[in-house]
Parts: sequence; structure tokens; C-alpha cells
Amino acid sequence: MTTKWSFFKSERTDRKKGFLLTEVLVALAIYSVVLLSVVVVSNLFFKISEQLKISMLLDEEIVKLHTSIQSIVSRQWTLMATITDITDPEALSGNSITLISSIPANNQTGWVTAVSTITHDPVRKELLYLLPKDESGEIITTSVSKYLDSFSVSLIPGTDYIKYDATFCYYDPNVEQPIMQRRVEGAVRFY
Repeated sequence: MTTKWSFFKSERTDRKKGFLLTEVLVALAIYSVVLLSVVVVSNLFFKISEQLKISMLLDEEIVKLHTSIQSIVSRQWTLMATITDITDPEALSGNSITLISSIPANNQTGWVTAVSTITHDPVRKELLYLLPKDESGEIITTSVSKYLDSFSVSLIPGTDYIKYDATFCYYDPNVEQPIMQRRVEGAVRFY
């Protein structure tokens, strides 16, 4: 008595050893599904890792903004001169903070007054700290934070606090479209 399986087995032994076309097609189909799954998973992984990298970059810039403004305004400076906007120097809110400090020095008065400014540069998308180097008028410019789309600062009425609002945005370098955006607020005490 011949079974179905033995029929195929005997038929196969009569031919040369190798794979049947059906077996090759089934193996190729399984291989294609596995390969497609690997490609989809790796593509998803790379997209997620790029988003994570951008998120960490923006988080780092946010931390730099908070700590730098805290350090510059609260610890180093004793008097806030003005908060101004580029277009309106008399405004109580804007995108620049001018600070005045009395720094100990070896001269007749025993101190030197220095004026510095924290301002937003919309072209470079950075928050800049401008400090005069010496009496020659040369300015030292330091970048406080990058990827800054907008920055505004205002006094909190009746307090010794300055409130700031910043929007960070990371753009796709190829098409100049925003990939990720974060808005942060903070306050810092001035003396």
C-alpha cells in the first residue's frame, strides 16, 4: 500500500537531488517577509532615535537657558537697568535685558561699572550675552542658548522677578521645516 507521502518520496528519489520549485518559492516568500520586517523595524528605530536625539538636544539647550539666566541675573549682577525690545526702548517687556554691575577693581573708586545685555538674535536663533571687554568698547559675545525661535522677557509687577518665555525649535536642515518645538517659561530674581 502506497501512501501519498511515499509516492512523492519515491518520485523525488528518481530525479536529481535538489529543491523543488515550490520549496524554493516558499523559502523565498518566508525570507522576503522576514527581510521586510527587519527593514521596517530598523527604519522605525532610526526615526525614533533621531527624534530622541533632537529631543535631548532641545532639553540640553533649555537647561542651558535656565541655568545661564539664573547665573547671570541673580548671582553676578546687582542692578537691572532695562528690559527693552529692539523696536521700543521704553517697553516694560521685550527681548533684551540690560544689566549693570559694580565690579571690584584696582582704581581710585575701588570698583568699575559694567553694562551687559542678554538679547535674542532672531537671525542666528540664539540668546546672546554681550559684555564689554574693557574701556576700548570691544564686546565679548557669548551664546547662551541655541535653537531659540522666540524669546520675551517682562517684569512681574510688584516683585523682584523677571519672567521669560522662550520657544525652542529644531528645523529639518534640508527643507527648513520644524521637526520639534518646545516652549518654556521661567522666572529669575534680580537684586
